Amino acid sequence: MTMPKLTRRGLLKTAGAGLIAAPFLSLLDGRPARAAGRVKRVLFFCTMGTEPEIWTPTALSGDNITTFNPGTAPLADIRENIVMVEGLSSGSPQEGHGCPQALCGLGFQYDNMVTSVDQFISDKLKAMNINTPIPALLLGDVTGEAATGKVMFRRAGTQLYPLASPRTAFNTIFGGFVPMNGTGVDALNKRRLATCGLIEDDIAALQNRLGPRERNRLQRHYDSIKQIETRLMQMPQMPMGSCTIPAMPTDATNGLTNNRMHLDLIVNAFACDITRVAGIHYGNDQSLKVDLPSIPLSGNEHGDFIHTGANEGYARLAKFEAWLAGEFAYVVQQLKTRDEADGSGKLLDNTLVIWCRDFGEADQHWQYSMKFVLAGGANKYLKTSSMGRYIKGVGTKAGPVPTGSGDRHERVLLNVCDAMGISTFTGFGDPMLSPKKPYDGIAL
Repeated sequence: MTMPKLTRRGLLKTAGAGLIAAPFLSLLDGRPARAAGRVKRVLFFCTMGTEPEIWTPTALSGDNITTFNPGTAPLADIRENIVMVEGLSSGSPQEGHGCPQALCGLGFQYDNMVTSVDQFISDKLKAMNINTPIPALLLGDVTGEAATGKVMFRRAGTQLYPLASPRTAFNTIFGGFVPMNGTGVDALNKRRLATCGLIEDDIAALQNRLGPRERNRLQRHYDSIKQIETRLMQMPQMPMGSCTIPAMPTDATNGLTNNRMHLDLIVNAFACDITRVAGIHYGNDQSLKVDLPSIPLSGNEHGDFIHTGANEGYARLAKFEAWLAGEFAYVVQQLKTRDEADGSGKLLDNTLVIWCRDFGEADQHWQYSMKFVLAGGANKYLKTSSMGRYIKGVGTKAGPVPTGSGDRHERVLLNVCDAMGISTFTGFGDPMLSPKKPYDGIAL
């Protein structure tokens, strides 16, 4: 009888790898996760389009924001960390609902093959030998709407619907994770040895089921585990920053409440280096149910706030946009307060958060003036100011971007790639975009 071939992956599955994945797999690989560029993480905050009347800053001093629009007023709390960008057109700005251009850079004619920037970055990180337990974490409440609407995440033309349940997301992120923070040296060493002991016990149990050749190979694995055990005992207690397993959330009936829980889960996943790429989606391209008694505000963002809101000056949309801006500011503030595991600063110092939209002018279903908010730590990648910076290209609601202007929204997505240490953009976005480079003025 032919014995099954032993591989490192198979051995670790047999030996309970779920218990050791986060602290030990990089040691076994000999290739720990490391930073690639000026930041090492990115969060895509994805919502429907908005209107310039409620988004564009109302007063500027050069490229500094003097007064925020009421629809973005909560961004003032993080103004020193943000850059607002508008006036950048997609390649085909009138393609309408469900067009993949927002995160993919290509339109309907390529719908069966496009990949969104989150997936492109995730693949590039893996190619650079930067591995985390979850390559790309996609969350967002689209419950009951997935069959009738599209989201912005795509891989080779396939829609990637995010995890809607915070409880499911929690189990996906932390189900097999063992944090090492908040323990003394003795307790930490005991945990390290106990985990190695589990592997050794499983290896011993396997010995009786293997032939001579396989037992020899397994013995070499066992010897390597003992070497790791010795190294771990010699390692000083390293600071683990703010890596903790949060309490398991309870799913809410309100999708916006679920998304706040998703934001907290993403921050904790970043703190534990479980992922370097995350995305959150609010509803889909057709529908987002809004139920915010505290404002108060209720209705459907698409049908009630966007397409029937012009006569009231988009008052309901402005209220909801301000709420979304508050959620964006919330997650940025959380990243500002959480420590890096290596003591190098706060999570935001090594994270780029980008607010992306499917339309620039939602009532017209146009992408002539796409809008972004980018947030990050000071002196890392973004060129920020104490007042908040504003950049405007030449695209407007009145008409298309002039040919050859170079003001294409894809370039902002390339800024995100650039921030993550990716300099070759082949395989992402419009192959005809020339020059294929990040947008000027965003980076330091």
